[in-house]
Amino acid sequence: MWDIVYTVTPESWRQAAEARYDAVVARWRRALFAVLGLLLLFVSSVALTRLTRVEDPAVVKLLLPLLLLQFVCGLTLFGNRWLTIAIHRWAGRRHPNMGKELRYTLSDEGIAGPPLGTEQVYPWQAFRNGKSRVAAKGIILIHASGVCHWLPATAFASPQDWQDAAAFAENKLRFSKRSPT
Repeated sequence: MWDIVYTVTPESWRQAAEARYDAVVARWRRALFAVLGLLLLFVSSVALTRLTRVEDPAVVKLLLPLLLLQFVCGLTLFGNRWLTIAIHRWAGRRHPNMGKELRYTLSDEGIAGPPLGTEQVYPWQAFRNGKSRVAAKGIILIHASGVCHWLPATAFASPQDWQDAAAFAENKLRFSKRSPT
């Protein structure tokens, strides 16, 4: 059993946002966003440079907003991870937990603590949705509703406690898509 106590800081909020993004958005989707973003940026950049050679002002007036929109969409797709994390960080500045001390208890039965909304223990099955995981800087627990709980590695009593708790949580959060036999 581990007692986890930490104060929510902008840094812990950023770590949680990064872990949540990496847990929720699949790698193939992140790669697809980057490739499509680069493709849109390339095509719109080439088209914008060629648009300077067009002499008809009506064509320029029609195509310029569309190409600029395409360029912005390319930037948005390419920077999706950064943009999503930035939005979470911006929202975190106004979050009621910012600056508060959070306490969790991690045990064989599950996780408990006031941040969960009740003192009852939430079983590990509540987080076995394929999204909850152990990240390099902490443990991200995601409910089916999308609510996240971040347990940073720095909140554990010692590095050895963190390693033991991470291995324990990794074992408890194993997710299998196979139906039970």
